[in-house]
Amino acid sequence: MPEEVRQALRMKRLSIGMTQIYIAKCLGIRPQMYSDIERGRRGLQVGLALAIAEILEVSVEELFFAEKYPIYR
Repeated sequence: MPEEVRQALRMKRLSIGMTQIYIAKCLGIRPQMYSDIERGRRGLQVGLALAIAEILEVSVEELFFAEKYPIYR
């Protein structure tokens, strides 16, 4: 996963005060797995990307094309 996507995930999560543990619980995955996603150690499947976007209250496009959207500035 591109660095921009990983940074977008992290920045959005932090901006709304969510922890990796909280998001992992919402997704039904281990916190280490979510951490691995944010760090680029694990790929992101479409279904999981959709669920993460829903939790973060952004569109998948905003996450995957973060440089085009001002939500992280």
